[in-house]
Amino acid sequence: MGGWFWGSSSPPSDSSDAVKNLDPSLREFLDKESPKPTPPNPQEEKPSWVSQLGTQIPSQSSLPPSQTPEPSTEPAVPPQSLYKDGRYAHLWKNYRPLEEIEDAGKSSQDKIKDIYDIQESRKQALSRAALENCAFQQIAYSECLNSGSVRARMTLCSAENRTLNRCIDMQTKFMKALGYLGVVGMGNVEAEEKIQMHADRLYQRLIEQERLRAEAREEGRPIPEFAPVLNPQSVGADAAIQSPVDPFDVSDLPKKYQQEYLKDVKGKSTEEAAVWKEALKAEIKQKKESTVGYIEALQVEQQQRAKRFEEGNPTLADRIKRLSGWDDIKLRDVDSGQREG
Repeated sequence: MGGWFWGSSSPPSDSSDAVKNLDPSLREFLDKESPKPTPPNPQEEKPSWVSQLGTQIPSQSSLPPSQTPEPSTEPAVPPQSLYKDGRYAHLWKNYRPLEEIEDAGKSSQDKIKDIYDIQESRKQALSRAALENCAFQQIAYSECLNSGSVRARMTLCSAENRTLNRCIDMQTKFMKALGYLGVVGMGNVEAEEKIQMHADRLYQRLIEQERLRAEAREEGRPIPEFAPVLNPQSVGADAAIQSPVDPFDVSDLPKKYQQEYLKDVKGKSTEEAAVWKEALKAEIKQKKESTVGYIEALQVEQQQRAKRFEEGNPTLADRIKRLSGWDDIKLRDVDSGQREG
Protein backbone atom coordinates (compact mmCIF):
# COMPACT_ATOMS: atom_id res chain seq x y z
CA MET A 1 0.00 0.00 0.00
CA GLY A 2 2.73 2.44 0.92
CA GLY A 3 4.62 1.78 -2.34
CA TRP A 4 1.61 2.65 -4.49
CA PHE A 5 1.00 5.91 -2.62
CA TRP A 6 4.53 7.22 -2.25
CA GLY A 7 6.56 5.15 -4.72
CA SER A 8 8.82 4.05 -1.83
CA SER A 9 8.64 2.33 1.49
CA SER A 10 8.52 5.58 3.52
CA PRO A 11 6.69 8.89 2.98
CA PRO A 12 8.78 11.96 2.09
CA SER A 13 9.80 14.32 4.82
CA ASP A 14 8.81 17.45 2.94
CA SER A 15 5.04 17.79 2.47
CA SER A 16 5.50 20.09 -0.58
CA ASP A 17 6.92 17.16 -2.58
CA ALA A 18 4.11 14.80 -1.68
CA VAL A 19 2.31 15.16 -5.02
CA LYS A 20 5.52 14.84 -7.05
CA ASN A 21 6.45 11.62 -5.29
CA LEU A 22 3.12 9.93 -5.98
CA ASP A 23 3.08 6.81 -8.05
CA PRO A 24 2.52 7.68 -11.77
CA SER A 25 -0.51 5.40 -12.05
CA LEU A 26 -2.12 7.02 -8.99
CA ARG A 27 -1.39 10.51 -10.34
CA GLU A 28 -3.03 9.61 -13.67
CA PHE A 29 -6.09 8.23 -11.84
CA LEU A 30 -6.47 11.42 -9.77
CA ASP A 31 -6.19 13.60 -12.89
CA LYS A 32 -9.02 11.73 -14.56
CA GLU A 33 -11.33 11.79 -11.55
CA SER A 34 -10.75 15.38 -10.43
CA PRO A 35 -13.37 17.95 -11.66
CA LYS A 36 -12.24 20.10 -14.54
CA PRO A 37 -12.42 23.89 -13.96
CA THR A 38 -15.00 25.62 -16.10
CA PRO A 39 -14.27 29.02 -17.62
CA PRO A 40 -16.24 31.88 -16.05
CA ASN A 41 -19.36 32.88 -18.01
CA PRO A 42 -19.56 36.66 -18.23
CA GLN A 43 -23.29 36.57 -18.89
CA GLU A 44 -25.83 34.92 -16.67
CA GLU A 45 -27.46 31.89 -18.19
CA LYS A 46 -30.92 32.68 -19.53
CA PRO A 47 -33.92 30.37 -19.78
CA SER A 48 -34.62 28.70 -23.08
CA TRP A 49 -37.70 30.83 -23.78
CA VAL A 50 -35.58 33.98 -23.39
CA SER A 51 -33.04 32.61 -25.86
CA GLN A 52 -35.79 31.88 -28.35
CA LEU A 53 -37.19 35.36 -27.99
CA GLY A 54 -33.70 36.80 -28.36
CA THR A 55 -33.22 35.11 -31.70
CA GLN A 56 -36.43 36.65 -32.97
CA ILE A 57 -36.37 40.10 -31.38
CA PRO A 58 -33.23 42.21 -31.97
CA SER A 59 -31.73 43.95 -29.02
CA GLN A 60 -32.36 47.66 -28.73
CA SER A 61 -28.67 48.32 -28.20
CA SER A 62 -27.85 46.71 -31.56
CA LEU A 63 -30.19 49.02 -33.45
CA PRO A 64 -29.27 52.50 -34.62
CA PRO A 65 -30.73 55.35 -32.56
CA SER A 66 -33.13 56.22 -35.39
CA GLN A 67 -34.51 52.64 -35.46
CA THR A 68 -34.85 52.06 -31.72
CA PRO A 69 -38.45 50.89 -31.18
CA GLU A 70 -40.69 52.77 -28.83
CA PRO A 71 -41.84 50.85 -25.77
CA SER A 72 -45.12 49.07 -26.50
CA THR A 73 -48.06 49.91 -24.31
CA GLU A 74 -49.91 46.67 -25.15
CA PRO A 75 -49.22 43.68 -22.89
CA ALA A 76 -47.60 40.65 -24.46
CA VAL A 77 -50.19 38.38 -22.89
CA PRO A 78 -53.78 38.86 -21.70
CA PRO A 79 -54.31 40.15 -18.16
CA GLN A 80 -55.45 36.68 -17.09
CA SER A 81 -51.86 35.41 -17.36
CA LEU A 82 -49.78 35.23 -14.20
CA TYR A 83 -46.62 36.04 -16.16
CA LYS A 84 -46.44 39.56 -17.57
CA ASP A 85 -42.96 39.20 -19.10
CA GLY A 86 -44.04 37.32 -22.22
CA ARG A 87 -43.69 33.75 -21.05
CA TYR A 88 -46.17 31.31 -22.54
CA ALA A 89 -47.42 34.01 -24.92
CA HIS A 90 -48.04 31.37 -27.57
CA LEU A 91 -50.42 29.57 -25.22
CA TRP A 92 -52.47 32.73 -24.68
CA LYS A 93 -52.64 33.56 -28.38
CA ASN A 94 -56.07 32.01 -28.92
CA TYR A 95 -57.37 32.50 -25.39
CA ARG A 96 -61.07 33.27 -24.94
CA PRO A 97 -62.74 33.89 -21.59
CA LEU A 98 -65.14 31.24 -20.36
CA GLU A 99 -68.06 33.68 -20.41
CA GLU A 100 -67.46 34.42 -24.09
CA ILE A 101 -67.30 30.72 -24.98
CA GLU A 102 -70.49 29.94 -23.07
CA ASP A 103 -72.29 32.92 -24.61
CA ALA A 104 -71.29 31.84 -28.12
CA GLY A 105 -72.93 28.45 -27.60
CA LYS A 106 -76.23 29.84 -26.32
CA SER A 107 -79.32 29.97 -28.42
CA SER A 108 -81.49 33.05 -28.74
CA GLN A 109 -83.96 31.58 -26.27
CA ASP A 110 -81.15 31.07 -23.75
CA LYS A 111 -80.06 34.69 -24.15
CA ILE A 112 -83.64 35.91 -23.68
CA LYS A 113 -83.88 33.77 -20.55
CA ASP A 114 -80.60 35.26 -19.26
CA ILE A 115 -81.99 38.77 -19.70
CA TYR A 116 -85.10 37.79 -17.75
CA ASP A 117 -83.06 36.12 -15.00
CA ILE A 118 -80.85 39.19 -14.64
CA GLN A 119 -83.88 41.44 -14.22
CA GLU A 120 -85.41 39.13 -11.62
CA SER A 121 -82.16 38.85 -9.67
CA ARG A 122 -81.84 42.64 -9.63
CA LYS A 123 -85.35 43.02 -8.27
CA GLN A 124 -84.66 40.46 -5.56
CA ALA A 125 -81.38 42.11 -4.61
CA LEU A 126 -83.13 45.48 -4.43
CA SER A 127 -85.81 44.08 -2.12
CA ARG A 128 -83.21 42.51 0.17
CA ALA A 129 -81.24 45.75 0.37
CA ALA A 130 -84.39 47.72 1.24
CA LEU A 131 -85.26 45.24 3.99
CA GLU A 132 -81.76 45.53 5.43
CA ASN A 133 -82.08 49.32 5.59
CA CYS A 134 -85.42 48.93 7.40
CA ALA A 135 -84.14 46.50 10.03
CA PHE A 136 -85.16 48.71 12.99
CA GLN A 137 -88.69 49.09 11.62
CA GLN A 138 -88.93 45.32 11.25
CA ILE A 139 -87.81 44.83 14.85
CA ALA A 140 -90.38 47.36 16.11
CA TYR A 141 -93.15 45.63 14.16
CA SER A 142 -92.12 42.19 15.45
CA GLU A 143 -91.93 43.37 19.06
CA CYS A 144 -95.34 44.97 18.75
CA LEU A 145 -96.86 41.69 17.57
CA ASN A 146 -95.19 39.71 20.35
CA SER A 147 -95.33 42.02 23.36
CA GLY A 148 -97.24 45.12 22.32
CA SER A 149 -100.26 46.59 24.00
CA VAL A 150 -103.61 44.86 23.72
CA ARG A 151 -104.99 47.67 21.59
CA ALA A 152 -102.02 47.55 19.22
CA ARG A 153 -102.25 43.78 18.83
CA MET A 154 -105.98 44.00 18.21
CA THR A 155 -105.22 46.21 15.19
CA LEU A 156 -102.31 43.93 14.18
CA CYS A 157 -99.90 46.78 14.90
CA SER A 158 -101.16 48.78 11.94
CA ALA A 159 -99.07 51.87 12.84
CA GLU A 160 -95.82 49.91 12.94
CA ASN A 161 -96.82 48.06 9.79
CA ARG A 162 -97.43 51.33 7.92
CA THR A 163 -94.05 52.64 9.07
CA LEU A 164 -92.33 49.49 7.87
CA ASN A 165 -94.07 49.48 4.49
CA ARG A 166 -93.31 53.16 3.90
CA CYS A 167 -89.68 52.61 4.81
CA ILE A 168 -89.37 49.73 2.34
CA ASP A 169 -91.07 51.72 -0.43
CA MET A 170 -88.98 54.84 0.05
CA GLN A 171 -85.70 52.96 0.46
CA THR A 172 -86.46 51.12 -2.78
CA LYS A 173 -87.20 54.38 -4.59
CA PHE A 174 -84.08 56.05 -3.25
CA MET A 175 -81.85 53.18 -4.38
CA LYS A 176 -83.45 53.11 -7.83
CA ALA A 177 -82.94 56.86 -8.18
CA LEU A 178 -79.28 56.49 -7.17
CA GLY A 179 -78.67 53.88 -9.88
CA TYR A 180 -78.73 50.68 -7.84
CA LEU A 181 -80.34 48.65 -10.65
CA GLY A 182 -77.43 49.43 -12.97
CA VAL A 183 -74.79 48.39 -10.41
CA VAL A 184 -76.17 45.34 -8.61
CA GLY A 185 -75.03 42.02 -10.02
CA MET A 186 -72.09 43.54 -11.91
CA GLY A 187 -69.51 42.34 -9.39
CA ASN A 188 -68.83 45.71 -7.76
CA VAL A 189 -69.94 44.97 -4.21
CA GLU A 190 -68.41 48.17 -2.89
CA ALA A 191 -70.56 50.31 -5.22
CA GLU A 192 -73.69 48.36 -4.22
CA GLU A 193 -73.05 48.93 -0.51
CA LYS A 194 -72.23 52.58 -1.10
CA ILE A 195 -75.55 53.21 -2.83
CA GLN A 196 -77.43 51.21 -0.21
CA MET A 197 -75.95 53.16 2.71
CA HIS A 198 -76.40 56.51 0.96
CA ALA A 199 -80.06 55.71 0.26
CA ASP A 200 -80.55 55.07 3.97
CA ARG A 201 -78.92 58.40 4.86
CA LEU A 202 -81.21 60.27 2.47
CA TYR A 203 -84.26 58.49 3.87
CA GLN A 204 -83.30 59.37 7.44
CA ARG A 205 -82.84 62.99 6.34
CA LEU A 206 -86.32 62.96 4.81
CA ILE A 207 -87.84 61.58 8.01
CA GLU A 208 -86.04 64.21 10.09
CA GLN A 209 -87.33 67.03 7.89
CA GLU A 210 -90.89 65.71 8.19
CA ARG A 211 -90.55 65.56 11.97
CA LEU A 212 -89.33 69.15 12.19
CA ARG A 213 -92.19 70.36 10.00
CA ALA A 214 -94.74 68.48 12.11
CA GLU A 215 -93.37 69.98 15.34
CA ALA A 216 -93.51 73.49 13.83
CA ARG A 217 -97.16 73.03 12.84
CA GLU A 218 -98.10 71.76 16.31
CA GLU A 219 -96.37 74.67 18.03
CA GLY A 220 -97.71 77.26 15.59
CA ARG A 221 -94.29 78.26 14.36
CA PRO A 222 -93.42 78.98 10.73
CA ILE A 223 -92.80 75.76 8.83
CA PRO A 224 -89.08 75.53 8.07
CA GLU A 225 -87.95 75.14 4.50
CA PHE A 226 -85.25 72.65 3.51
CA ALA A 227 -83.33 71.92 0.35
CA PRO A 228 -84.69 68.95 -1.61
CA VAL A 229 -83.36 65.69 -0.26
CA LEU A 230 -82.69 64.34 -3.72
CA ASN A 231 -80.51 66.87 -5.54
CA PRO A 232 -77.08 66.81 -7.24
CA GLN A 233 -75.37 68.17 -4.12
CA SER A 234 -76.84 65.54 -1.80
CA VAL A 235 -76.18 62.54 -4.00
CA GLY A 236 -72.79 63.55 -5.45
CA ALA A 237 -71.62 65.67 -8.36
CA ASP A 238 -71.39 62.67 -10.70
CA ALA A 239 -75.05 61.69 -10.30
CA ALA A 240 -77.56 62.56 -13.02
CA ILE A 241 -80.22 63.74 -10.56
CA GLN A 242 -82.28 66.75 -11.55
CA SER A 243 -85.08 67.19 -9.07
CA PRO A 244 -87.81 69.28 -10.73
CA VAL A 245 -89.39 72.25 -9.02
CA ASP A 246 -92.82 70.67 -9.46
CA PRO A 247 -92.49 66.86 -9.33
CA PHE A 248 -96.19 66.53 -10.26
CA ASP A 249 -95.41 67.91 -13.72
CA VAL A 250 -95.26 64.82 -15.96
CA SER A 251 -94.12 66.56 -19.14
CA ASP A 252 -90.64 65.04 -18.79
CA LEU A 253 -92.00 61.48 -18.59
CA PRO A 254 -93.00 59.20 -21.49
CA LYS A 255 -96.73 59.28 -22.19
CA LYS A 256 -97.28 55.62 -21.31
CA TYR A 257 -96.02 56.28 -17.73
CA GLN A 258 -97.67 59.63 -16.99
CA GLN A 259 -101.05 58.46 -15.73
CA GLU A 260 -99.54 55.61 -13.73
CA TYR A 261 -97.12 58.00 -12.07
CA LEU A 262 -99.82 60.52 -11.13
CA LYS A 263 -101.86 57.70 -9.63
CA ASP A 264 -98.93 56.44 -7.55
CA VAL A 265 -97.94 59.85 -6.11
CA LYS A 266 -101.48 60.99 -5.37
CA GLY A 267 -101.58 62.26 -1.80
CA LYS A 268 -97.80 62.20 -1.38
CA SER A 269 -95.66 65.18 -0.41
CA THR A 270 -93.50 67.09 -2.85
CA GLU A 271 -90.36 65.45 -1.46
CA GLU A 272 -91.77 61.95 -1.87
CA ALA A 273 -93.06 62.67 -5.37
CA ALA A 274 -89.62 63.91 -6.45
CA VAL A 275 -88.01 60.69 -5.23
CA TRP A 276 -90.64 58.57 -7.00
CA LYS A 277 -90.12 60.45 -10.27
CA GLU A 278 -86.34 60.00 -10.22
CA ALA A 279 -86.80 56.32 -9.37
CA LEU A 280 -89.21 55.92 -12.29
CA LYS A 281 -86.73 57.58 -14.66
CA ALA A 282 -83.98 55.20 -13.54
CA GLU A 283 -86.30 52.22 -13.98
CA ILE A 284 -87.24 53.35 -17.51
CA LYS A 285 -83.56 53.70 -18.39
CA GLN A 286 -82.85 50.19 -17.15
CA LYS A 287 -85.76 48.80 -19.18
CA LYS A 288 -84.38 50.44 -22.30
CA GLU A 289 -81.01 48.77 -21.82
CA SER A 290 -82.65 45.39 -21.32
CA THR A 291 -84.89 45.91 -24.36
CA VAL A 292 -81.86 46.42 -26.59
CA GLY A 293 -80.50 42.98 -25.66
CA TYR A 294 -83.95 41.46 -26.01
CA ILE A 295 -84.36 42.84 -29.56
CA GLU A 296 -80.91 41.59 -30.56
CA ALA A 297 -81.75 38.09 -29.32
CA LEU A 298 -85.07 38.11 -31.21
CA GLN A 299 -83.34 39.24 -34.38
CA VAL A 300 -80.82 36.40 -34.11
CA GLU A 301 -83.65 33.95 -33.58
CA GLN A 302 -85.47 35.32 -36.62
CA GLN A 303 -82.35 34.97 -38.78
CA GLN A 304 -81.81 31.39 -37.63
CA ARG A 305 -85.43 30.55 -38.41
CA ALA A 306 -85.13 32.05 -41.91
CA LYS A 307 -81.97 30.01 -42.48
CA ARG A 308 -83.75 26.80 -41.51
CA PHE A 309 -86.52 27.60 -44.01
CA GLU A 310 -83.91 28.15 -46.74
CA GLU A 311 -82.28 24.83 -45.96
CA GLY A 312 -85.66 23.09 -45.94
CA ASN A 313 -85.43 22.05 -42.26
CA PRO A 314 -87.96 24.23 -40.42
CA THR A 315 -89.30 23.00 -37.11
CA LEU A 316 -92.95 22.89 -36.16
CA ALA A 317 -92.48 26.01 -34.03
CA ASP A 318 -90.90 27.77 -37.02
CA ARG A 319 -93.95 27.00 -39.19
CA ILE A 320 -96.39 28.18 -36.52
CA LYS A 321 -94.51 31.45 -35.98
CA ARG A 322 -94.23 32.03 -39.73
CA LEU A 323 -97.97 31.50 -40.28
CA SER A 324 -98.93 33.70 -37.32
CA GLY A 325 -96.50 36.48 -38.23
CA TRP A 326 -95.00 36.22 -34.77
CA ASP A 327 -91.64 37.76 -35.71
CA ASP A 328 -93.05 40.93 -37.27
CA ILE A 329 -95.54 41.50 -34.44
CA LYS A 330 -93.05 40.82 -31.64
CA LEU A 331 -90.24 42.92 -33.01
CA ARG A 332 -92.62 45.77 -33.84
CA ASP A 333 -94.09 45.77 -30.34
CA VAL A 334 -90.72 45.68 -28.64
CA ASP A 335 -89.25 48.37 -30.88
CA SER A 336 -92.23 50.69 -30.37
CA GLY A 337 -92.02 50.15 -26.63
CA GLN A 338 -88.36 51.12 -26.70
CA ARG A 339 -89.08 54.34 -28.57
CA GLU A 340 -91.88 55.27 -26.20
CA GLY A 341 -89.68 54.54 -23.22
